[in-house]
Amino acid sequence: MRMNSVTETDQVWQAAYANQQQLIGAYHEHIHPWYIQGFQRLSLSPHELPDKAALDAALRPFGWEVVLVDGIIHSREFAALIAEQRFPVAANVRTLSQLEHSPAPDAIHDILGHLPFLCSPAYCAYLRNAALAFARCPLDRIELEYFSARKTYGDLTAASASADQIAQAEHEVARLSRMLAGADSLIAQVNRLFLWSIEFGVLQTPEQRIMLSGAAILSSRREVTRVLREQHRYVPYTSAAAQVDINYTEPQSIYFVAPSFDSYQSVLEQVMQPEQVAA
Repeated sequence: MRMNSVTETDQVWQAAYANQQQLIGAYHEHIHPWYIQGFQRLSLSPHELPDKAALDAALRPFGWEVVLVDGIIHSREFAALIAEQRFPVAANVRTLSQLEHSPAPDAIHDILGHLPFLCSPAYCAYLRNAALAFARCPLDRIELEYFSARKTYGDLTAASASADQIAQAEHEVARLSRMLAGADSLIAQVNRLFLWSIEFGVLQTPEQRIMLSGAAILSSRREVTRVLREQHRYVPYTSAAAQVDINYTEPQSIYFVAPSFDSYQSVLEQVMQPEQVAA
């Protein structure tokens, strides 16, 4: 993996891994059991950032391997990798000053947020269906430009580019984000459903207990405490989630809450009706 320096990379991993252990201990009643079981079953070293060989060895019993990628990848590339049961993990690693939040996708988020769930067959079934939905979506010009702008911004922040370069890239991301806001293209709708389930997933049991299942939430103590504290922002997870954009720079104004992963699958099927795909 690309490293900031051996010392800092290991320090980042050690701190992030310890934080995750503490998070699980403090909030285990509100963290999906699939995640906790997966975290334990992967048995990753708490001392050094696992390389591809170590991650592949940990995931092999569950039929997965990883592929290192340069920052974010397009949904079509993601779909192709998931179909082969290869999970993309960003090669870059955040700095110590970014420990709680990385401005771009990184290995800490991917390893600690996503990989534990790959130990669950039920989770993987939904993940594969979401990836298949991406593969079926017609491409959209604005969405492609937005992806390119986000990738440029992520690459610049990871490379510690000049403030002017980062500000210019951030401005372009914001401009295209405004153009995409509320977009009706099928790929935009599926992307929102993916984000509200895989990244910002919140479930509620029949006993009304909140269970966190989103990787973006579970890889950040700040997000965990915010979601559990702001229950007045909860709304039921329905196809309406396909019309609500994620805010990447500010706390979410709402959180969609589903009763189970079956609900995620059901809503995805509603959005992916044949007439929608053909449109």
